[in-house]
Amino acid sequence: MRSFEASEATGKCESFAVGRQRWNGYSKRNRRPKEDSMPASYVIDKKSRLVMGTATGVLTLDEVLASRRQLMRDPDFDPTFSQLGDLSTVSSIDLTADEVRMLAETSPFSLASRRAFVGERPEVYGLARMYSILRGLRGDQEIRVFRSREAALEWLLEKHKAA
Repeated sequence: MRSFEASEATGKCESFAVGRQRWNGYSKRNRRPKEDSMPASYVIDKKSRLVMGTATGVLTLDEVLASRRQLMRDPDFDPTFSQLGDLSTVSSIDLTADEVRMLAETSPFSLASRRAFVGERPEVYGLARMYSILRGLRGDQEIRVFRSREAALEWLLEKHKAA
């Protein structure tokens, strides 16, 4: 198994809207100290053919892109692996709807990969649903959003049990 961690600081803003407005209280204009950063990490389990990613703190475009670039460079990564994206400890979202659309235009995973995202907070769950719908429009039909890590893992691993 291999793992990766990244971090970026962001700042506070007061809007929660779509379009070019910030989603949930954070904007890049007013920088905060590192405590508000979104550490992103992942572990590749080659035996289970699963990439388990975790994000905490403030979810930012820069962090998502940095984590995605690192994953694509990882020699253990295989685009056909399944993905667990655990966002259950994300405290805030610093992404616009346009940025979510941009992220959904491409994916390091294949269209046949099972991908599960966990979002316990309503705004995080909604963001993950938006991403999954946009990916679905691009042919990615194996993405689901869950409120618990256990349910997400159960769905991801049922594919491997049947094989």
